[in-house]
Amino acid sequence: MLKKANMRSEYASKQDAFEREDESFAEIERLKRTVYVHEKNAAAALMTTKELQQQFIGILNGLRFDYRALKASLDLDPDSKEMAEAVRYQEMLELLHESCAVGTLGSVRGSLPEH
Repeated sequence: MLKKANMRSEYASKQDAFEREDESFAEIERLKRTVYVHEKNAAAALMTTKELQQQFIGILNGLRFDYRALKASLDLDPDSKEMAEAVRYQEMLELLHESCAVGTLGSVRGSLPEH
């Protein structure tokens, strides 16, 4: 009789171990799914960021082109205040374009003029 009780106890102990193992496996699978979802969300956010960056670069290229054409048509005196402002504005457009292209647009914010 004692032997049967020990066997039942041993069986129950093994059953508990299997249940804990199943719970651990289920938790690992849940965590894997969570990681997968987060990785997918991060990849989608990165893709959106790259698309927006390319759109902004395109807009800046258009502004640079239009500004150069406008500046050429104005025929400004090279020593005038207007020409100095035009050059400063063109440099600012170039800075924005470059910083957007390399992904450092946020760091140039302090160097832009306030409105």
